[in-house]
Amino acid sequence: MSITLLHQVFDETRRLAIAGSGLAEDDFRLKKLIEPLRKSGQKAPVFAKVADAAQRLIDAKPNDSATALLDLSSLVMAILYTQGELGGSGKLHKIQPVGISFTSTQTPARLLKPVIEALTTTGSGRMEIVREAHQRGVFEDPRLVNHAIAALDDVYAELADFIEQKVIVGYAAAIVPLIENNIKISGRGGDARRLRLLHRLAPEKARPIVLEAFEKGSKEMKIAGLACLGDSKEDLEPLIEQASAKSVDVRRVAVQRLVRLDVPESNTVLEACLDGNDGHNFAHLFRASKSKNLLDAILSRWDSALESLLGIDPKSRPKPAEKKMLEQHLLRLHSLSMAIPYRANHAVEKVTEQVLDLSDRLMHYKSGFADGGDLISWAAGWITACARKPLQKKLASMHATIPMVAYDECLHAAMETMTPKAFYEAFSPIYNEAVTREAKGNAKVTANRTKSQLRDCRESLTRCLEERSPLHVYRDRYSNDDDRADIRQEDEGVYARENSQTAVQLDPRWVKDAIARNDYPLLLMIATPKNTDAMKYLIDKADAGINDPKQDDYHLMLLLKKLAMCKVKQAPDLILRFLGSVSDSRKKGNKPKYGYRSLYWLGESFPYLSAPQCKQIQNALEGMHDSVVDEVLVAIARSSDKRNKLSKT
Repeated sequence: MSITLLHQVFDETRRLAIAGSGLAEDDFRLKKLIEPLRKSGQKAPVFAKVADAAQRLIDAKPNDSATALLDLSSLVMAILYTQGELGGSGKLHKIQPVGISFTSTQTPARLLKPVIEALTTTGSGRMEIVREAHQRGVFEDPRLVNHAIAALDDVYAELADFIEQKVIVGYAAAIVPLIENNIKISGRGGDARRLRLLHRLAPEKARPIVLEAFEKGSKEMKIAGLACLGDSKEDLEPLIEQASAKSVDVRRVAVQRLVRLDVPESNTVLEACLDGNDGHNFAHLFRASKSKNLLDAILSRWDSALESLLGIDPKSRPKPAEKKMLEQHLLRLHSLSMAIPYRANHAVEKVTEQVLDLSDRLMHYKSGFADGGDLISWAAGWITACARKPLQKKLASMHATIPMVAYDECLHAAMETMTPKAFYEAFSPIYNEAVTREAKGNAKVTANRTKSQLRDCRESLTRCLEERSPLHVYRDRYSNDDDRADIRQEDEGVYARENSQTAVQLDPRWVKDAIARNDYPLLLMIATPKNTDAMKYLIDKADAGINDPKQDDYHLMLLLKKLAMCKVKQAPDLILRFLGSVSDSRKKGNKPKYGYRSLYWLGESFPYLSAPQCKQIQNALEGMHDSVVDEVLVAIARSSDKRNKLSKT
């Protein structure tokens, strides 16, 4: 059989498919192949069939040429596929397994497309797409590996860092060959990320490159190399040396690595850094230390600095020298508070309780950079996150007199230590207090609060109720492990405080008060399915919003998500009406209201709907704008995993 002849026919059909089947009539290139095909057909009848198909294409009129071309190309391709050779020569060897745990099921191309676009393009909204794809395990698909590696050089540093810290490390050591030979010592951000990855996944291979980058690399590579030191005793000397470097960035990385060690040499250097003129720039890094000796040194310095501060009369007018000394003491205490780790510790409890007892006096100490209020705010935050219940109760009991800088933490402590009924009775007067316009800004409207302070208290109370509500519309977005790890890496204190602020049950009277005050933002966060009046209120709000052309889409999508979370039976119909209005607007070419160009937040509703309800919405998409259909179908496909998780909780 003449395979070469078939390849020639295949090439001609491909050429005609590109040029257009209408040009096939009397094509001389195809015509000269018919005779050889008929000769070969005497030995193999299949060649005669190919010759007949080619003749039909040559004789076909323009209206029939497309069908004839498809018949010929399909026949030739089918024959060529049957002639492929299987197997190979040589000895068989077992393939070494790789460490990438690829998914066992194919990810639909519809879900991969937005992820690939987010990794390979620029613009806003990409971070959310990549983050959600990682949460759903989409990056286990092998088609995304090369795109993920290329994204290490992304111009948006936050996205590139996320790929480094969350995505590529999941591929384990199998990814090492794809990055180890692409590290440039003189490179910048992307090469620095590759070096850190290589050190994390294959420390032995990374060691020579780390040392070379530390000695000869660019500034970014030198800092990356320095961040990879500290795993060996040999690294202690260069880290100590760089802790006194001229560059602030270099010193910061050196301190960050030294706090992980607990040896006398490193502690001595760290104490010197904390005592330095710019110790406040590195103080927050000390929170990662688990050294008891280092903590004792910090608390010793705290006692000395606080004693010096209290020696200054806060109500007197300080002289220039005293004013400078006051600033130094406040800055010192502020830096030391930043250095104290957020872990339960009796000695730190005593320090924070002392600050609470001195709160009235400390509020009078002020300077340009720090003041006594910063110390009170830190102490209250530490108590909320780490202290035992008796001290939290003490903080909660001070809600009527506590300085405003600590009022938020006081509310959270009260929620942790009071019953829902007791919390309502203690704080509802703040929410329901009527402030008349006649009252001046500093006029006393309660026993201890001015008009402006009362407003601040009410805002803090509303925010606290929203954050601790079990059906907060944002709660599911910021409760996953990735987000918690991001917060912890950025600020241990923020992580500790927010980690302690779990959802609590609220007294139902809060909802009644919110309805009475027509407080829609609060109802959106705290309403539950048991509050029938609240559900009716929100349904009416959604119905009116869909009919109102001035209503912005973002808040409508949040409201629809809330109704879905509460399992309101009207939710699917309201969602379909909203989609219809968006589709009509896009068909008319109208610009999106308030700049929200996607239906991303509406997609957050689908996990809370049942599978039949999602199917109902999917079936009703016919006739809507193509962009609406694409976005909704992708969102529904993504919702299944989250729906399964919700059904188990």
